Amino acid sequence: MKNSKREILLNALLTHPTVREASVAAGISESAIYTWLKKDDFKAELNERRSELVIDTKNYLQSRLMETADVIFKIMNDKAAAPQTRLNAANAAFANALKLIEQADILTRLDALETALKEDNGS
Repeated sequence: MKNSKREILLNALLTHPTVREASVAAGISESAIYTWLKKDDFKAELNERRSELVIDTKNYLQSRLMETADVIFKIMNDKAAAPQTRLNAANAAFANALKLIEQADILTRLDALETALKEDNGS
Protein backbone atom coordinates (compact mmCIF):
# COMPACT_ATOMS: atom_id res chain seq x y z
CA MET A 1 0.00 0.00 0.00
CA LYS A 2 1.79 3.15 -1.26
CA ASN A 3 0.26 5.66 1.16
CA SER A 4 0.45 3.55 4.29
CA LYS A 5 1.50 5.23 7.50
CA ARG A 6 4.78 3.30 7.29
CA GLU A 7 5.48 4.54 3.75
CA ILE A 8 4.59 8.13 4.64
CA LEU A 9 6.86 7.96 7.68
CA LEU A 10 9.76 6.45 5.72
CA ASN A 11 9.49 9.18 3.10
CA ALA A 12 9.29 11.89 5.76
CA LEU A 13 12.38 10.58 7.55
CA LEU A 14 14.28 10.43 4.27
CA THR A 15 13.38 13.95 3.21
CA HIS A 16 13.61 15.86 6.49
CA PRO A 17 16.73 16.35 8.61
CA THR A 18 15.11 15.93 12.02
CA VAL A 19 12.49 13.71 13.62
CA ARG A 20 10.59 16.83 14.58
CA GLU A 21 10.37 18.01 10.95
CA ALA A 22 9.51 14.50 9.75
CA SER A 23 6.80 14.38 12.39
CA VAL A 24 5.18 17.56 11.10
CA ALA A 25 5.47 16.46 7.47
CA ALA A 26 4.02 13.01 8.11
CA GLY A 27 1.39 14.10 10.60
CA ILE A 28 2.73 11.56 13.09
CA SER A 29 3.77 12.40 16.64
CA GLU A 30 7.45 12.38 17.52
CA SER A 31 6.85 9.73 20.17
CA ALA A 32 5.19 7.49 17.57
CA ILE A 33 8.15 7.96 15.26
CA TYR A 34 10.56 6.95 18.02
CA THR A 35 8.41 3.85 18.61
CA TRP A 36 8.70 2.98 14.90
CA LEU A 37 12.46 3.56 15.03
CA LYS A 38 12.77 0.89 17.74
CA LYS A 39 11.44 -1.77 15.36
CA ASP A 40 14.29 -3.68 13.73
CA ASP A 41 12.47 -4.26 10.43
CA PHE A 42 11.57 -0.57 10.14
CA LYS A 43 15.13 0.53 10.96
CA ALA A 44 16.49 -1.94 8.41
CA GLU A 45 14.19 -0.64 5.69
CA LEU A 46 15.01 2.99 6.55
CA ASN A 47 18.74 2.24 6.44
CA GLU A 48 18.37 0.39 3.13
CA ARG A 49 16.48 3.33 1.62
CA ARG A 50 19.08 5.77 2.96
CA SER A 51 21.81 3.69 1.33
CA GLU A 52 19.91 3.67 -1.96
CA LEU A 53 19.46 7.43 -1.71
CA VAL A 54 23.18 7.92 -1.14
CA ILE A 55 23.99 5.69 -4.13
CA ASP A 56 21.49 7.54 -6.33
CA THR A 57 22.95 10.88 -5.24
CA LYS A 58 26.49 9.67 -5.89
CA ASN A 59 25.51 8.50 -9.37
CA TYR A 60 23.83 11.82 -10.12
CA LEU A 61 26.87 13.77 -8.96
CA GLN A 62 29.19 11.55 -11.00
CA SER A 63 27.09 12.20 -14.08
CA ARG A 64 27.56 15.95 -13.58
CA LEU A 65 31.32 15.98 -12.90
CA MET A 66 32.35 17.22 -16.33
CA GLU A 67 29.78 20.01 -16.21
CA THR A 68 30.97 20.97 -12.74
CA ALA A 69 34.59 21.00 -13.85
CA ASP A 70 33.68 23.17 -16.85
CA VAL A 71 32.02 25.73 -14.58
CA ILE A 72 35.00 25.83 -12.23
CA PHE A 73 37.46 26.29 -15.09
CA LYS A 74 35.33 28.96 -16.76
CA ILE A 75 35.29 30.94 -13.52
CA MET A 76 38.99 30.34 -12.99
CA ASN A 77 39.80 31.66 -16.48
CA ASP A 78 37.30 34.55 -16.46
CA LYS A 79 39.48 37.67 -16.54
CA ALA A 80 36.45 39.79 -15.60
CA ALA A 81 35.89 37.83 -12.38
CA ALA A 82 37.27 39.13 -9.11
CA PRO A 83 40.73 37.76 -8.30
CA GLN A 84 39.46 36.07 -5.12
CA THR A 85 36.69 34.36 -7.09
CA ARG A 86 39.23 33.10 -9.64
CA LEU A 87 41.53 31.94 -6.83
CA ASN A 88 38.65 30.11 -5.13
CA ALA A 89 37.81 28.36 -8.40
CA ALA A 90 41.46 27.39 -8.91
CA ASN A 91 41.66 26.06 -5.35
CA ALA A 92 38.45 24.08 -5.85
CA ALA A 93 39.81 22.58 -9.06
CA PHE A 94 43.13 21.71 -7.43
CA ALA A 95 41.62 20.25 -4.25
CA ASN A 96 39.09 18.16 -6.13
CA ALA A 97 41.69 16.92 -8.59
CA LEU A 98 43.88 15.79 -5.70
CA LYS A 99 40.98 13.95 -4.10
CA LEU A 100 40.15 12.17 -7.34
CA ILE A 101 43.79 11.20 -7.88
CA GLU A 102 44.07 9.89 -4.30
CA GLN A 103 40.85 7.92 -4.61
CA ALA A 104 41.88 6.43 -7.94
CA ASP A 105 45.22 5.43 -6.42
CA ILE A 106 43.51 3.84 -3.41
CA LEU A 107 41.12 1.90 -5.65
CA THR A 108 44.01 0.67 -7.80
CA ARG A 109 45.91 -0.47 -4.74
CA LEU A 110 42.81 -2.11 -3.27
CA ASP A 111 42.21 -4.02 -6.49
CA ALA A 112 45.83 -5.19 -6.46
CA LEU A 113 45.55 -6.32 -2.84
CA GLU A 114 42.30 -8.18 -3.50
CA THR A 115 43.84 -9.90 -6.53
CA ALA A 116 46.91 -10.89 -4.52
CA LEU A 117 44.72 -12.19 -1.69
CA LYS A 118 42.66 -14.31 -4.10
CA GLU A 119 45.83 -15.71 -5.66
CA ASP A 120 47.26 -16.53 -2.22
CA ASN A 121 44.04 -18.30 -1.25
CA GLY A 122 43.97 -20.26 -4.48
CA SER A 123 40.68 -18.78 -5.62
